Amino acid sequence: MSTVGERDSLPKSPYSASFEEWWKHYPRKESKGDAWKAWEATRKARTMPALQDLSAAADAYARKVKGDDPKFVKLPAGWIRDRKWEDETAPADGGGWGNLRALGGAA
Repeated sequence: MSTVGERDSLPKSPYSASFEEWWKHYPRKESKGDAWKAWEATRKARTMPALQDLSAAADAYARKVKGDDPKFVKLPAGWIRDRKWEDETAPADGGGWGNLRALGGAA
């Protein structure tokens, strides 16, 4: 049985609350430490948009890649480093890259 003092000495999460919130939205849950490094570098460079915008872009990306082979879903660190939130402009009606694939376009 642990005491309050022992429980208080447990390591806290190394990640910020805003990163953890964004992580919930991102579809590929791999290389979290690398994603955190990219997150911090972007935040320190003051090029990070609002958390609400990042989460919405991650949700849009998750919808876009739903059903895709996971190996083709961008790792979270690359998504952050490449500023992919700026690319997430697919129409809400499901258009975009998915339609190109269906028509035999981009794979």
